[in-house]
Amino acid sequence: FRSAVAPLARTLDNHDATLGVDLHGLVKMFNCEVKVADQNDSQLDVHGTLEVRSQDSWTIYLANHTGPLQDRFTLAHELGHYVLHSMMGHKPIRASRTFNSTETPTLAEVEADAFAFALLMPRQEFQEAIKKYGRDPFLLSAEFEVEPAIAEMRLASFP
Repeated sequence: FRSAVAPLARTLDNHDATLGVDLHGLVKMFNCEVKVADQNDSQLDVHGTLEVRSQDSWTIYLANHTGPLQDRFTLAHELGHYVLHSMMGHKPIRASRTFNSTETPTLAEVEADAFAFALLMPRQEFQEAIKKYGRDPFLLSAEFEVEPAIAEMRLASFP
C-alpha cells in the first residue's frame, strides 16, 4: 500500500501552493464533515480527531481551544490519516491528534505530519522561502499560514 501512496506523496510535496490550500474545500471534496468539539470536551490536549466510518462517511473534529493556523495544520494532518491509514475510507479508523512533547510519536503520526507538511509547505516552495527569509520560523509561518512551531518542525528536514 505504501508504494501505491508514494507517488501521491511526491506529487503533494512538489505541488505549487502559492495560492494557498483551501483545506475546508479540499476535505469537503472527499465528503468529509468538519465539526468543532463540544465545549465540554474533557480531552483538552487533543487538537483534533478523525473518525472514518466509510469512504463516504467521515468526520474531522477540531478542538474548541485552537486557532485557525493550528486548525489548518490539523485538517491537513487528519486528511493524511484518511489517505494513508484508512486507505481513502476503505478501512474504518479513529485517530486523535494530541500534542505531548514528552511522548515519542507513532509512525502513523509521523506519516500524517509529513503528509501535512507536504500539502501546506511543499519542499521546493519551502526551500525558496528559506532563501528569502532565512530560517526564521515566524516569517516562514506567515508565508505558509501555519503556526511558527509547525514551520520550525518543517525546518528540521532542511539542513
